[in-house]
Amino acid sequence: MADSPRRKKLEKTTEETRVVSTQKFYCSRCGTAFSRQKGYFPVSHSPMYRGLGYLPICNDCIDEIYEQYRSSLSSDREAMRRMCMKLDLYWNDAIYDMYCEYHTAGRCNSGERKILVGRNTG
Repeated sequence: MADSPRRKKLEKTTEETRVVSTQKFYCSRCGTAFSRQKGYFPVSHSPMYRGLGYLPICNDCIDEIYEQYRSSLSSDREAMRRMCMKLDLYWNDAIYDMYCEYHTAGRCNSGERKILVGRNTG
């Protein structure tokens, strides 16, 4: 049996090595550059965005798009439904109704749409 080569012993260094990432993440709607995706882009479990794990549109743009749909469609429900279609998110009327009943006694508040679209606000 042949002798296996010996591993080199690594010496400890006192220098701190700090890796700084220069990678930027850009919103596909507004073009704003972000240093990281977490906190700025919604997480996505859609097969369409599988490679990224996040939607390519920043949170601010999603809010703006929602408000545009809300004003043009005159309905929180229809605006949320349209957002789900655009972002490849699951939509179910019964789930939306349950959410609205539980949180706002029958009327869904536009400020709480973030939870419905999967954004982690906490």
